[in-house]
Amino acid sequence: MEWIEVFVSASQEGLEAAAGVLYQCGLTGLMIHDETDFAEFLENPNREWDYIADELVEEQEKQKTGITFFLRDNLYGREQLAQIRGALAAAKAAEQESGVALGTLEMTMKNVQEEDWANNWKKYFKPFPIGERLIVKPSWEELDAPTDKAVLNIDPGHIFGTGTHETTQLCMELMESVLKEEDKVLDLSLIHI
Repeated sequence: MEWIEVFVSASQEGLEAAAGVLYQCGLTGLMIHDETDFAEFLENPNREWDYIADELVEEQEKQKTGITFFLRDNLYGREQLAQIRGALAAAKAAEQESGVALGTLEMTMKNVQEEDWANNWKKYFKPFPIGERLIVKPSWEELDAPTDKAVLNIDPGHIFGTGTHETTQLCMELMESVLKEEDKVLDLSLIHI
C-alpha cells in the first residue's frame, strides 16, 4: 500500500495549535518533533536507556520542529490532504489574532511504501564486543570477519535487554574472568511480587 508522509513545519510555540488543527481534520496519529526535546533527552543526567544508535542521533539532530503524519495515497487521502491544506492556511491567516507565532505551516510530502514496522527496529542492533573474549550478536546479523572470540547469539529482549547496559556488561566481564572452557552455567532469575 502506498502512503503519503506529510511534514508540517511549525514553531515550537505553534506546535500545540498546529496539532489542534490537524486533530480537527480527523487525524489521530501525529508525530510531534520538537528540536529541543532530543537535546534535552541526551543531556538528561537521569537517563534510563541502555543504548542509542549513532544513526538515530544523526537523524534526530537533522529533524526540524514540526508534525509528521501519514495519509493513504488514494482518493480519500487526497481529499483529506486538501482539507488539511485549507485548515492550515486559515490558521496561518488568523495567526496575528491568536497571538501565537505558528511558524510557516508549510507542508512537505513524500510517498512511502508500507514497511515491516514490526521488524524495522532490528537495524539499530549490531554485533559488539564485551570484555576480552566475548561478542554479543543478534541472530539476524552476520559478523564482518572471522573471530577467535566467543560469539553469544542472543536477541535484544525483556530479560537480556540489548546487552549494552553497564550492569549487563560488568556481569559478562566477571563471568569471563571466572569461567573456564568446560564450565556449565545456570542463569536463574527470581522475581519477588
